[in-house]
Amino acid sequence: MNDKSNATDLPGDGISLLRRRIAEFKASPKLRYSLAQQLFESLFGITPTAIYVTQNATLQYVNHQFQSCTGYDKDELLGQDFLRLVIPEDRDAVTENALMMVNGESLSPYEYRIVTKSGETRWVAGTVTPIQYLEQQATLGTLTDVTERKRMERASRESDERYRTLFESAEEGILIIDNE
Repeated sequence: MNDKSNATDLPGDGISLLRRRIAEFKASPKLRYSLAQQLFESLFGITPTAIYVTQNATLQYVNHQFQSCTGYDKDELLGQDFLRLVIPEDRDAVTENALMMVNGESLSPYEYRIVTKSGETRWVAGTVTPIQYLEQQATLGTLTDVTERKRMERASRESDERYRTLFESAEEGILIIDNE
């Protein structure tokens, strides 16, 4: 009988424990922050997209993919101005596009170049959106590395140009026949 009595007490104890935890959660901003940070890390840690948070133009959070994309460690990035990663020629356009996105005037990712820690220039497509982070206004940004796509587009344009030049400069006629 003791076993049955203990078994029926457990759900009540579980509910009491849950109520205490909810009350602790509501009363403790530190606990809420800790749980939110765990959720944040869990969600953003598994995505293949580079994610960052800026406040007052400085990086406050970067996920592992952001670190991989830029070549910098978290400690080297946090507290730094995000725009220092952007090549100088693209900084004004990045700022303008980010403001348009934050103001809801654009939803399309914009492309620009960053310089990695090793000095390599990489093309990225970025988006930003306003958020609250640590109870302050912030910007959540994403980056997708599009360097390889840009290389392929450039190679295709160069190939098209070579063939166009070949056809236009040929002294003899060129005929292309499709069997169908």
